Amino acid sequence: MAEKARKFIKTKFRGVYYRVSGTRQNKGRPDQCFVVWYTDAAGKAHWETIGWASQGITAAYANQCRQEILSRASQRATPADKRRVTVGQVVEHYARWAIAENRHVKQPLDQYDHHLRGHLHKVPLSDLTPAMLSDLKILLGETLSPQSVKHHFSFLRRAIYRAMTDGLWHGTNPCSSRKGGTFEMPRVDNKRVRFFTPEEATALLAELGRRSTQLRDMSLLSLRTGLRATEIFSLTGSSLAPGAGLIHFTGKGGVSQHVACPAEIMEMLLACDAAPDDYIFRARGGGPIRQISDAFQRAVTAIGLNESGESRYRITFHTWRHTFASWLAQSGRLTLQEIQHLLRHESITMTERYAHLIPNSTHSRLSIIADVMAAVPSPGTDEGGHG
Repeated sequence: MAEKARKFIKTKFRGVYYRVSGTRQNKGRPDQCFVVWYTDAAGKAHWETIGWASQGITAAYANQCRQEILSRASQRATPADKRRVTVGQVVEHYARWAIAENRHVKQPLDQYDHHLRGHLHKVPLSDLTPAMLSDLKILLGETLSPQSVKHHFSFLRRAIYRAMTDGLWHGTNPCSSRKGGTFEMPRVDNKRVRFFTPEEATALLAELGRRSTQLRDMSLLSLRTGLRATEIFSLTGSSLAPGAGLIHFTGKGGVSQHVACPAEIMEMLLACDAAPDDYIFRARGGGPIRQISDAFQRAVTAIGLNESGESRYRITFHTWRHTFASWLAQSGRLTLQEIQHLLRHESITMTERYAHLIPNSTHSRLSIIADVMAAVPSPGTDEGGHG
C-alpha cells in the first residue's frame, strides 16, 4: 500500500490521485492516469483506475466516479454488516487511509497497540459506549499522563470519524463530546510558563553549537522569528525572499504564511546554499527532519536546565518560540495585538497568556491605598496638633 501510494500524486479531491506516464504523451506533455482510492463495506482498501487525461478524464470526473463507487458500496452493506464493524477494523481502515494520504501514523498506531488494543480491538463499535471509554480513561490515567491519555483517545476519535466519512460506520462517535456527547477528554493544563533568560539562551546556543551547528541555527531562527519546529522543518531554498526580508512557509492547517526575517538571520539561512527544492535543514539522509534531535535535551541537561519535574516548566525546542513572545511582551514596546500578529495566533485568547509580562503601572498605583491610609491621624493624635 505505502509503495503504491508514493507513486501517485494527490489532487484537490479526497481519494483521487494521478500518475505521470513515462511513455504516453498528451498535447506535448506526459500523459496523466487518474485513479481513485476507496474502501468497501468490510474495510478493505481498493485502487481503481478511471482513465487517462488524453481520453478526456479529469480529476473532477474521477472524483464523481469515486462518489458513485462509495454509494454503491454503502448500499451493498447491510445494517448487520455495519453493526459488526469492530474498533480494530476502524483503526486499520484509518491507518490505510492515512498511509495513502502520506500522513504519519506510526507513533499513534504503536501507542494504540500498546495501550488500547487489548481493551478495544475486538469490541464492535456499536457496543462501545462513553461509559466504557470513561472507565478505560481512568485505568490508563493510573500509569499515563493526562496528555498521553488524551492523545490516545484523540487518535481513536479521528479513526471513527474517518470510518463515518467513508461509509464504514453510520452510527455516532462515542468519543465525541460535541452535540450531546457525554464522553469528556482528559483535562490537560500544558501551557508552558518557562522561558529563557538572556543568559540561559546564550549559554544554550553555545552548547548546541558545540554539538550541532544545524540545531543551533534552527534554535536561533526560532528565537529571532518565533517559527515553530515543524515550520522550520518545511523550509526550502524557495522559502527565502531576501529582497523583501521575508520567509515563506506552510503554517498550521496547511495555510501559506510568512514572517519577517532579520538580516543576519537571512544571511545565515542563505549560507546553507539550499537549492529551491532542497530543504534548508536536512536529516542525515538528506530528506526532511521529522523531529528535534535528542541532542537538544542533552544540551539542556548539560548546562543544568530542566531541573523542575513539572511539565509546564520543562524546556523543549518550543521554549524558543515562547521566549520570543515573552521577551517581546517584557519590552513594553508592543501591544498584545501586535504580539498576536507576530505569533500568527488566530485568536487573541491564545496571546493573552503573555499579557502579564507587559510592563504597566499597576504596582505604583497600589501606593494609592497607602496614601489614603497615611492621611488618617494616628490613634490618640489631635487633628489640631494639640497634645
